[in-house]
Amino acid sequence: MDIGVTKDKKFFIINCVTKKNSEIMVLDRSEMKDLKVIFSRARNSKAIANHSKDRFFILTDIDNVYDFKVVTLSRQDFINS
Repeated sequence: MDIGVTKDKKFFIINCVTKKNSEIMVLDRSEMKDLKVIFSRARNSKAIANHSKDRFFILTDIDNVYDFKVVTLSRQDFINS
């Protein structure tokens, strides 16, 4: 398990990793009340994430890609999830 802060310092990020998959949870530092899962272990893929300009950027091997790809999640999607 890795606990850190996103590069823009807006979120705490918790990355739980095994050899086969990842789960990423974030906590808004300004509110400090709702821990949200932005990448589920159920996807059976590895991932790392960061946040910039109201978007989460997730580097993942989801969809059985040969190498990793970047997936984005907007702040609005995050708030509504």
